[in-house]
Amino acid sequence: PRLILRGTFVQPAAVEPRIAHWREVLSRPGRYNERQAILDGALTWVDGIVTVPYRLLDYATARALREAGDAPPVLSVGTIAVCPERRTLYVHRRAKGAQPAPSMLHSFSGGYRMGPDGPECGTIAEGLREFGEETGFGAFTLDPAFPLPRLALFRDNDYGALETCLL
Repeated sequence: PRLILRGTFVQPAAVEPRIAHWREVLSRPGRYNERQAILDGALTWVDGIVTVPYRLLDYATARALREAGDAPPVLSVGTIAVCPERRTLYVHRRAKGAQPAPSMLHSFSGGYRMGPDGPECGTIAEGLREFGEETGFGAFTLDPAFPLPRLALFRDNDYGALETCLL
């Protein structure tokens, strides 16, 4: 997908106390308040390329909005490992305390690592980074001798995420 930055998300005043709470919680050692992106408008499809307009916000804001029942469409990238020979998909079960989707089967995914001007790297590199982080296997790179992974784009209606998934 082609990502188009449309600025910074303006947080609603009604959720500012919850945002402040989450920013404090996420400032503690071992916690992170990473920059994220949310969908900002309709997707367009031209010449085989989907364009995704987005705005930047922090995880504390996304979490506070989700708790308020206004789950923002957070952009995420993930990987589902596929073994065609065995006709098997590899996913993982989320921890009981994970939010969202505790104890659910899940792709190896997370938010795009966003810099001030957009993603720090492309979708495939982000998917491989997330797979390495989530599995503990470390960094992955593509072997040019193999075809590029297939991509799927889907919307999680329960949690609002718009995920690009490498297969």
